[in-house]
Amino acid sequence: MMGIKWLLGGHRVYVVSTCHESLAACIMMYHLLLQTVNTQQSAGVSHGEPHLLQYDLYYDDEAEKAVNDLSQAARGGSLYVIADEVKAYYFRTVCDMLQTQVPHLHLWAASCFHGTAPARWQVEYLTRPLRSPPTVVREVAQNFIISRVPNVLPYSERGVADHTDGPPVTRLYHGEGHSGVSPVDCVTFGRDVASFLHSLRVGVTD
Repeated sequence: MMGIKWLLGGHRVYVVSTCHESLAACIMMYHLLLQTVNTQQSAGVSHGEPHLLQYDLYYDDEAEKAVNDLSQAARGGSLYVIADEVKAYYFRTVCDMLQTQVPHLHLWAASCFHGTAPARWQVEYLTRPLRSPPTVVREVAQNFIISRVPNVLPYSERGVADHTDGPPVTRLYHGEGHSGVSPVDCVTFGRDVASFLHSLRVGVTD
C-alpha cells in the first residue's frame, strides 16, 4: 500500500476525505495506517505520521480550504496525500491547484467513477473482480449507477476459475424504525450490518 510505503519513508501522510460518502473508507484507511505506525514504533523503527482530514468538495469554499490546509502542510516542498472513494465535484480543482503550489506533490486517489482524475494525470482502471464471487459480481452489476450511468466501468473478465458460485445475497434495508436520511447516518442500520458480519464470523481467525 502506497501510504505505508510513504510512512516508512518517514513522511507525513494525509488521508483526505473529499465528501461525506468517502468518510467511512478514509477513516478505515487512516486507522490501518495508524496501526502500521504503532507496530513499527513497537519494533523501534522510525516512521512518519498519518493525519485524517475531512472536506466536502461539492463546494468551492471547501476546495479553497483544502488547498490552503494541504499546501501549508507541505514540508520542504513535499506533500503526501491519499484520497479514497473520490466523488466530489471540486476534487480535480484541488489537485490542479496543489500541483501549482506544491513542488513535490505525491497524490494517490481511488474512485469507482471514471472521469474523476485531472487531465494529464496517470490513471489505471481496475475492473477485474478478483475478490468477489460470481453471486456478488452479478448483484453489483445490477446497480443503476453501473448498468445505466456511463461513469462507472463494467466488470471485465475475472480471468481465474471460480471454485464456487458464492454465498446467497442477503439484503439489509434502511427503513422503518431507523434514523437519518441515508444508511450512512443511521446507527441502528450500522448495528444491523455489524450483527450480520459477526454472524458470518468475519474477523474470526480460529
